[in-house]
Amino acid sequence: MRVVATGGIIGIATILGAALVSQDVTGWIVGLAVGVTSVTLAALLWSSRQL
Repeated sequence: MRVVATGGIIGIATILGAALVSQDVTGWIVGLAVGVTSVTLAALLWSSRQL
């Protein structure tokens, strides 16, 4: 189940990155936003006792 949820995190980060790039956002901001989002969601996922 966690593998599927991790795939979802990757999908969310990819969509976020694509949306920011399509709006001509600076590269380092895109990287920062995707990185922070991925780490935050992964931390929430792996700390969850239900999965």
